[in-house]
Amino acid sequence: MDIFQNSEKLLLKISKDLSLKPDHFYPLSVAYIWPTKYCPVGCAHCMFASPKPRFINQNMILSEKAINNFIKMSYDAQLSYLVVSGGGEPMLELPTILKLIKEARFNYFELITGGYWTSNIHQIKRCLTKIQKAIFFKKAKQKKFSFSLRISVDRYHQKIISPKSIAHLVRIIRSDSMLPDKQRSYPDIKIYFRSLLINDDTVSKLAKLLGARLSPLKNYIRNIIFDNSSKGLNEITVFYKSMYFVGRATNLSAHKIIEFDDYFNSYSDFNDDIRLGRTYLGPMSTGALLKGLNVTVTYNGKIMPYGGVSNIYGDICKDNYKDFLNKIFHDIISRTLLLKGINYVKKFAEEVEPKLDKKIKKKNWFASIADESLSTSEIKLYVCLRLVQEDVIKGKIKVKNLPNYLIKLISHKKTSLQTEYYKYINKLKIIKRIYPNEMVQIKIKNTSIY
Repeated sequence: MDIFQNSEKLLLKISKDLSLKPDHFYPLSVAYIWPTKYCPVGCAHCMFASPKPRFINQNMILSEKAINNFIKMSYDAQLSYLVVSGGGEPMLELPTILKLIKEARFNYFELITGGYWTSNIHQIKRCLTKIQKAIFFKKAKQKKFSFSLRISVDRYHQKIISPKSIAHLVRIIRSDSMLPDKQRSYPDIKIYFRSLLINDDTVSKLAKLLGARLSPLKNYIRNIIFDNSSKGLNEITVFYKSMYFVGRATNLSAHKIIEFDDYFNSYSDFNDDIRLGRTYLGPMSTGALLKGLNVTVTYNGKIMPYGGVSNIYGDICKDNYKDFLNKIFHDIISRTLLLKGINYVKKFAEEVEPKLDKKIKKKNWFASIADESLSTSEIKLYVCLRLVQEDVIKGKIKVKNLPNYLIKLISHKKTSLQTEYYKYINKLKIIKRIYPNEMVQIKIKNTSIY
């Protein structure tokens, strides 16, 4: 029996046959929504490879049906924190943003944007006015919630978007903040910045344009401080997400300014293993375990626990929240990532892939622990079988409830599974080495052409 011959199909079969269920109801603590894959900036480093729009493909934009179903899900799932981001540039789909502000359930709404729409003052005011009107509409139904506008400010985005444009946005918000409350046009819109590299002088240039100074850096955070002692907005927080990219640019020099372990530790509380989809790594967060789930809804309608899981996704157009939870918890790898953490899953993957740490550190991002630990269907299947074995030993899964083929698979000892894994992987390497490079000889008039 070649255990790993059809790993993908076998994984799906095991997931279907295991009678696992959520141990209790998990609300949605955080939901990231990507309204579109398109982006007019098209940064070379972008890990999502967001294209600049030329010809609009509706498959790259979140459908109206998906948006309506998500709004319903936000109530069923008791959503707390809604982040509209990308993927692409969310402000390309402003009607979607306004609809979500007005109709979705949340306690906090964060809009992450590259700021391409700040190219002129009239456009800035039009966009802010529409957002504020949507907030007023929401406040008529729900009194307590907050809204933040997070703008990316770094040398990548500012190759396309002038720092002067971002400065215009800041001046408009600051001027508005100095007016009496009843005269303000944008009273509920708070802004802050995110920068990708600490040794990038873009934030310094912006501060200079604004006649402001920068506070010292502490815990990857600093403030742009205005000397004006008015009652308005006198400082803007800048969060740094210093990392090194594995985006679509092949010759990009994105300086790695801190080691992976330092970066990981800066966001993570190692009293508990980081649980993908249960930990929010946002600004000023400590990596604390969430009471509920942290999910991503992509432009094509997929919904999944944030940060990478196995191969199980929900469909925002078809699944209700109960369906989604059942799908995720039915899959033993996804379930383990959520309940026990990525390092727990990684230790099983390392039984057959001992050089995982080197691959992970090259990517310099916490989710790559799961990405590399579950990088192929063969590794996933190995991890899946080991997790089932562990749960059988601990009495969490009853052997009598398992189908015969699965009982036979988990009856293999760890060393036997490892042997089968290496045997199949080595066979794959031989096939890949020989066949793609095999030369075909064509004979024409006694002349060989290769």
